[in-house]
Amino acid sequence: MRTGRIDWGEIRHTLAEAEQAISTALVSDDRRTEDLLRRRAESLAARRSALPTTTETQSVMVFSLGKERYAVGLSHLRQVVLLSGLTPLPGASEGMLGVMNFRGAVGTVWDLARFLELPQGEASAPGHVLVIRADHEVGFRVDCVEGRMEIDTRKLILACETEGALPMRFLKGLTADKIHLLDVEAVLGSIQPKTGGAPMARGIE
Repeated sequence: MRTGRIDWGEIRHTLAEAEQAISTALVSDDRRTEDLLRRRAESLAARRSALPTTTETQSVMVFSLGKERYAVGLSHLRQVVLLSGLTPLPGASEGMLGVMNFRGAVGTVWDLARFLELPQGEASAPGHVLVIRADHEVGFRVDCVEGRMEIDTRKLILACETEGALPMRFLKGLTADKIHLLDVEAVLGSIQPKTGGAPMARGIE
């Protein structure tokens, strides 16, 4: 019986080819996996960028009445002036402090604390007047103006969920740091029939 001769060189060559094929397949699989993960990451990033923002900010002017803090939207505000040169009117409506000159335009000044039914205290200073955008010159007397601020309206505590003496019809909501955002239209609506036909004021400069 004749014994065949083993060709070790051919065997080694065959093994090398098999190892190379396996290595190539593994590299190809790794590349396909990386490509799949990359496409998934890009798709997820695109979906996240398309989501709506979680904040909706509004520019407001913050001021104080007594110990409480309030705010009105800047879109409702013409200007802020010191309470100076106020002329009381005999027989004026309740809550009207008088009239004054708003940079060349005469308008009425109202006691905002009285309209909000807040406790009346003694003012330590004349205060400021917030001149509101309206058909007639209307200003609200406040104690102190803090300045502009951005608030997230999505995080407001709604008026129906708040507690306190402030009439809810004048309140849009309450911020986390206890700033009452006023409904300017509602406040104006309560005094508009009482205002006179004074000329319009100039805008904020």
